[in-house]
Amino acid sequence: MMKACEGCFRCGGKLSDGLHPQSSVFLLHAENCLTRHNEREDILESWIKPDWHNALIGCMRCQLVCPVNKNQFTNIVVGPVFSETETALLLQKIQLDVFTG
Repeated sequence: MMKACEGCFRCGGKLSDGLHPQSSVFLLHAENCLTRHNEREDILESWIKPDWHNALIGCMRCQLVCPVNKNQFTNIVVGPVFSETETALLLQKIQLDVFTG
């Protein structure tokens, strides 16, 4: 937890009593994190709507509301762009050597 997090909790984090009487633990409620659910191998929870899956790295809601990040959203590095054909191949989970061979 950063110093800036104290008293904020916009990301859904929560300061909780730690195991030691003089410590606190910062808990982020990962059960609400779309990225966490996308990375699981079992069936998605029923409350997750299919149209929420709109990004490679998750919804980023926790990052968008973070005051510490407010100056970082103009510092974007554009990554690779895939054609429809390339995307279809990726979704087929074809082995890497097929792409490079």
